Amino acid sequence: MDALLGAVWLYAADVPRAVAFYRDVLELPVVDEEHGVGDFDCGRVRLSIYPARPGRELGSGGFYVFIADDIEREVARLADRGVEFLGGLSEEPFGRIAEFRDPDGHELSLWQMPHEGEPAFEHVRPLARHFARLRAALGR
Repeated sequence: MDALLGAVWLYAADVPRAVAFYRDVLELPVVDEEHGVGDFDCGRVRLSIYPARPGRELGSGGFYVFIADDIEREVARLADRGVEFLGGLSEEPFGRIAEFRDPDGHELSLWQMPHEGEPAFEHVRPLARHFARLRAALGR
């Protein structure tokens, strides 16, 4: 397949509540809030919030990771906005992780990758370089 991942769609029981969480708590840039959905700019991927489909369970089917340069600062900022972190901040072989959920139970994580020169960096070298190039291309 010659394609790029362009969007992730999450289903919400209450779209305005979910949009407010991603817009006001996580402070993701809004692309569109018209037509009963919410679209956010997440770099080269659009995150979209859509009304739940009847009979479908919410908050299941995967987890979504936001990469943070300073995870402690982001955890503190989001905790001040009412986000509850499950298990606090954990040290993993691939970096530091803090897990939380959105209002519909979708699993979200903050991930701070190890820096070059740290032993754990070898676990994430290709991915770290990919994100460094992506950030440079986006001017972030």
